[in-house]
Formats: sequence, structure tokens, C-alpha cells
Amino acid sequence: MALDHCSAFTGYRVSGEDWFNNNPELQIEDWTHILYFITRFITSLCQMGFFFLMGIGMMYYWDSRVRADVPRPAIVKHFVIRGLVLIATSGVTEIVTFNLSGYFAAPSNYTWKLLFCVLDALGFSMIVCSLLLLLRDYVADKKRSFQIGKYSLDTGTLLLATISITIALCTNFNIHAMSPASVAHLNFFLAYFWVMGSVSPTVFVLDPVIPWVSVCLVGLLFGQLFVNYRHNEGYVYKVLACTGASLWALFGLLRVLGLAGVTDFGSFRLPVHDGSVQYANAFFSLTKYPPSISFICFYLGADMLILSLVYATNFPRYTRISQPALVFGKSSLFFYAVHLYVYLGLGRVFQRDPHSLDDLWAYPVWVTGLVLLYPLCSWYGDFKSTTDPSSLWRLF
Repeated sequence: MALDHCSAFTGYRVSGEDWFNNNPELQIEDWTHILYFITRFITSLCQMGFFFLMGIGMMYYWDSRVRADVPRPAIVKHFVIRGLVLIATSGVTEIVTFNLSGYFAAPSNYTWKLLFCVLDALGFSMIVCSLLLLLRDYVADKKRSFQIGKYSLDTGTLLLATISITIALCTNFNIHAMSPASVAHLNFFLAYFWVMGSVSPTVFVLDPVIPWVSVCLVGLLFGQLFVNYRHNEGYVYKVLACTGASLWALFGLLRVLGLAGVTDFGSFRLPVHDGSVQYANAFFSLTKYPPSISFICFYLGADMLILSLVYATNFPRYTRISQPALVFGKSSLFFYAVHLYVYLGLGRVFQRDPHSLDDLWAYPVWVTGLVLLYPLCSWYGDFKSTTDPSSLWRLF
């Protein structure tokens, strides 16, 4: 995400990954430059990973607190507070920096907007998923499992899986029922919860919350798998790899059928590929706002395969390589909040052609920002370890 924000702050451009974007030239032009493709690929992996790993972490925390006899309402309260902190952090970081940079419009005619971005979606997803965990345990206590042939299915787990799939399908059908022209005058409920677009000239929703809840729920399901097989993690990572490969296979099938004109299921808009638009570019032109089923299959599958590869190669043993990642990871919300201001400042110093898709200039600026952020995150990680376990500082 830091790389993508660095790219955006050093030069304004439109990504063309919106559900209402029906301009094939804009969609495809974004992917013709390899470095810009890499930048968008990395940031999409990260955003998908935010929600997926948050779900896994929530399940670990829930299980540990339940085994410590902490009342479930108290656990929900903890997640609600964390979710509200994420939403509040968005107000003093994403809204401010994105407006100062003119992120969503050309700076010459930009007016400040109330923005709803990824931290809002993360915070809301955490609150909703904590309530669904409470519901899951209630359902499981009433009827722990039922048999289908020789297989025993946990009712609570089945409930979470059903909700996740239902959300993805409803988002797909909801978007297909809408006209791209409606994006400029959406009601707040529809924009905030389901789609993406302008509620008014001063209110804009980038990351609607409900589609991302489905990804967090997948994280909860795999978190439960890790908890159940805590003494056999290798098995879980095999399941993770198989699931990731299956999602990629489904992605490929959906895109081939879509570009062949058989069905547009799983995609909100399909580029027309002809002599001027390469098939490969059209194949990977996906809708991120909100995430389509094809987008989820491709990037969630990729995250699962990467996690499996990290486990298989025992990456953490390479301490010289993994140490910086651990420093940033142990103060992840602090890193996210501060990096926006760091790259906003660097973007003012190292501006480039605002209409250029050449991302080469963004990479050295990105590395410069990481060098500046490393000692700050290292200091904050040390400071956080000295605070009370119940302190709000621990949430950053």
C-alpha cells in the first residue's frame, strides 16, 4: 500500500478499477506499463491481505480469550473499540492526506471531500465480524454439528461460510442491476455499504464495507482451521495452497468465459479487446471498487499461495531480510498512519508528470520513505511494549 500511495502522491492519475468505468482505453492503458501494473498488483495484494489476515488474527484472539474464560461480550467490546479506533484513524490520516494531494480529482478543480476509505472498511468489518463470531458461538451451542453422509459439519462455521458467499453474490447481482450513470448520485446507505461512488459533491465512498466483510469472514474460517490444527500447521498451509490454486482456476474460468461473451458473472465490466487492446491486458483488467468475484478470486488466491510459500520456505529464519518487515508489522497501524504523511511530503518534493503512467520515479521515492519510517516504527514498537496491555497505544 505504501508503494501505491507513493505513486499516487508523486503524480496524479486515475486507476480505472471502478465498477462504473466503461472506458476500455482507460481500463487497459493502466496495465500497459509494467511498473504500474506491478504497483497496482502489490497494493491489491496488500488490501486483500489486510482483511484476510485480520480475520485470521481475530479468530486467534477470540479463541485465546474464550479459553481464558473471558466473557464473550467483553471480547466483542474489545473488537468494537479496535474497529472504532481504525475508523477514527482514517479521519485524521486518509481523509486529510488524500484531500491535500487531490487524490480523487485534478488538483486544479479539487474541493475537499468527506472520504470513506480502507480503514473505515477495516473498522466496520472488525465490528461486524465480532458480532458474527458471537452469533456463531450461539448457533454452535444450540446445535454443534450435523451429518451429511459420513461428514460432520460445524454449524457455526457453515454459517460464516454461507454469509461470506452470500455477500459476494449479492454484490455481484447488485452492481449488475445498476447503471454507471447512477454513480454520481447514490444514497449514502447504498454507497457506504454496497457499491462505491459519490453521495454528494463533498462525500465520496471509495471502499464500501460489506463486500470486504466477505473477505474477513474467509479469514475467520481459516483462523478456525489454524486453531483446530495448531499442532499441525503444515496441514493448514496445504489447505491454504489448494484453496488458493482453486481460486485462481475459478478466476481463469470466469475471465475466459467473460471475454468470450458467454457470461459476465463475476465481473462488473469487461473490456472489449481488439487489435488495439491486448487480450492479456483485458484479462487482468479487474474491478477493485468494490471487489468483484473475479478480483477476490485472483488476489485472495494469490495471498493464500504466497502465505503457503512463506511457510514452505521458512522465510522467518532469514532474519536479515525479515527483520525490517517485523519492525513495520509490530507497529502496523502506526506505520500506515504516518506513511501517508511521509509520502505526501515526499510527493511535494519529487513531483512528476501528473498524466504519466511511468512509475519508475516512484520506486526510489518509496524506498526513501521506508528508510525514514524504519526508525520511527522501531521507536514506536519499543514505546508500545512499555505501555499497559489495555492502553489504546497498543492498538497502533
